[in-house]
Amino acid sequence: MILFRRKINGFSLIELVIVVSVLSLLATITIPHFNYYLKKKQQSECDQVAFQIKQMIVEYILEGAYQRNYAYPLTTKLVDNSDELENNFQPAEFAYFMGKALSNLKWQYYSDYRMTTEFDEITKKAIVQVTVNYQEKRRIDYTFELTEAETGEYDTAIILSFIYHDPNGCQKELIIQ
Repeated sequence: MILFRRKINGFSLIELVIVVSVLSLLATITIPHFNYYLKKKQQSECDQVAFQIKQMIVEYILEGAYQRNYAYPLTTKLVDNSDELENNFQPAEFAYFMGKALSNLKWQYYSDYRMTTEFDEITKKAIVQVTVNYQEKRRIDYTFELTEAETGEYDTAIILSFIYHDPNGCQKELIIQ
């Protein structure tokens, strides 16, 4: 008697149903976690850029002034105690903060952003537009307002408050005191 072996080509229906149900169960568990980590990454990126913008504004305060109509170029190289800057900018009219300007600073700064300010004489606010370049060929544009403190309101400080909106949907209010 010759026994014929039946050759199986492929998977049975039950095996396919089990595989599909296991994959759908894994997807239901992992997709919400993936979305959570994606939002966490976007928030972290938003906080990082917010800190970078805050540092730019602190520079204005430390210098004791900001230029009302001026654009910092991307290639700005400022070195303290140097008679020459490595770019050929023309200073614009300065608006001075009521805060105390610090002197004898020893620091070095290389910018990777572009900041443009336009000062409104009526509202006493500077509209600041910032383009931050980071990572490879990636940039984010922000627009916010700087408000000068009222005279006599603070001893040697100025409070700046601004809100910026991230293209990823992040909104953040920063207060510099």
